[in-house]
Amino acid sequence: MKRFLITTVTAISIATTSISASATPARAGGSDVAEVLGALALFAIIAAGVEHERNAEKKKQHTTKPRVVRQPVALPGRCVRRLENNQGTRRVVARGCLERHYAAAGSLPRYCATRFKNARGNIRKGYDLRCLRSDGYRVIR
Repeated sequence: MKRFLITTVTAISIATTSISASATPARAGGSDVAEVLGALALFAIIAAGVEHERNAEKKKQHTTKPRVVRQPVALPGRCVRRLENNQGTRRVVARGCLERHYAAAGSLPRYCATRFKNARGNIRKGYDLRCLRSDGYRVIR
């Protein structure tokens, strides 16, 4: 932008001086010089104003939106099952229990869904408690 302004001002000043030089005889009066200097001063003021506006736009502060903090969702503690296997202890939330005791059981994240064996050896469906906690859920007792 700065180069463009300088080029434009230079081109206009050259054009103005060549027109006034060809239209008048070889002598230059005080009023002719004053007109040319006035025109150059006007172009310089306009160029400085444009440059100032451009710099002001660069310095504008960008605001960020405040992060939305979700309140943790409470899950019933009666649905938490503690499972022990070769790899250690694992805690899951039983899906059937959640469907009975938690109204929004269908809205739990699917990527936390898991399968587990209950005490009788039957395969049941549920949700991994660690995954649910990392997603903003908590257990109330």
